[in-house]
Amino acid sequence: MPQGRGTLIFFLRGRRQMPLPEDEVQTTEKVIAKLVPSAGRIFPDGVAMELIRKSSGTSGFLIWDGHTPKIVDQFTHGEVVYATPQIHPSVCDSLALPSGLTEFGSTRQLFSEIAALISRASGGSKSVLVPLSFLVFACWFPEHAPIPPFVWVVVPATCTTAALKQVLRLLCRHAVVVNLLSASWPSSLPMGLQPTLIAEVDRPSRRLLNTLRASQTHGVYPTRAGQVVDPFAAKVIFAREPLEDPAAAGFPLEIVLAPAGEYVPPLDCGRAARVAEEF
Repeated sequence: MPQGRGTLIFFLRGRRQMPLPEDEVQTTEKVIAKLVPSAGRIFPDGVAMELIRKSSGTSGFLIWDGHTPKIVDQFTHGEVVYATPQIHPSVCDSLALPSGLTEFGSTRQLFSEIAALISRASGGSKSVLVPLSFLVFACWFPEHAPIPPFVWVVVPATCTTAALKQVLRLLCRHAVVVNLLSASWPSSLPMGLQPTLIAEVDRPSRRLLNTLRASQTHGVYPTRAGQVVDPFAAKVIFAREPLEDPAAAGFPLEIVLAPAGEYVPPLDCGRAARVAEEF
């Protein structure tokens, strides 16, 4: 959830005698509620709200109550009005956002189709197939996990990762790809999107490892340049070397990418667009 003070909007209401929650202020004829920016969530009553890209190219919410889907610019749930987050146009353009709702068959069928894409992109490497397929599923439910999925992929010098990073960007929720990760990444990335971080590291510093470890826990807020940022996020980190001390980074699952028998190119633009649309 983005930090900072939300915009106030007004709802006409009758007078109420009961005490109000802290996020409301009662006046004679009005209740003031906070307009809260959100990248999507699943509410306790089962209603799902997901950030999507509308046919106009702008962002909105897809709302699913288990019966009827609808697309809205804002969504009121209880006493809160949710709005799409304000993000830089370049970030918005880089996101592979859903455009609607579709039938996917069974969970097993969906898992098999995702695994097939990862298998192709990794050159058939069995070591990454199952862990990364599970990560794709888990990253779509960030608020329901006590810790986020975190995979540390050791990449031998003879391996290339361009195709695998591309497929993960298309499949993961709000994926942000970073070429070389620095320790200040929580204050540099749009954390209000609840992104899936896909990044490379080269000789990680102690400070970077500390930040990665902090990002494995809810409510741990590192400070950068006077800002307090929640770094909690799903992560896939590509590195040339395994971790000397896995505890220093928050105990990620470490896997080794096996060299492919031949070069695997990234998907062309047309095929990539179809994968993003389908999944």
